[in-house]
Amino acid sequence: MAHIYKPVMLLAVIRSGGKATKREIAEQFVLNDAQQVDYYRSKIVHPMPGTRLVRDGLLEKDGDTYKLAGLLSKLAPQQMAEVEAVLEGRITGYLEGRNPFGDSNHDAVAGSVRYEVLRRSFRHRTLFRTNMRHFGN
Repeated sequence: MAHIYKPVMLLAVIRSGGKATKREIAEQFVLNDAQQVDYYRSKIVHPMPGTRLVRDGLLEKDGDTYKLAGLLSKLAPQQMAEVEAVLEGRITGYLEGRNPFGDSNHDAVAGSVRYEVLRRSFRHRTLFRTNMRHFGN
């Protein structure tokens, strides 16, 4: 992928009217990375949200294609714009509230807990070294 970074970046800037943000350029890198696209196509799209959205009647699946189903397929353009706004709001809310340490780590380790773990670890290592010296290692 590195061999196409320069052309992709130049195209992103050109196609954006002569200037592009880092995010816009990064998005173009991702869109041009076939391995990433294949990974998401095969490991994420259907197994995760696709299956649930089909089950819930919001989408229909035909081979590799998804299309709107049920109530969503019958919305007027203005109603669809409202749905888009709600979905964008959900995404933005999630991203703004996301933990910088990863999704599974909701609380940073308190200083006193960290100190206690490190203190015990140090004591354990010291005892281990003492025992190893005792056995001649």
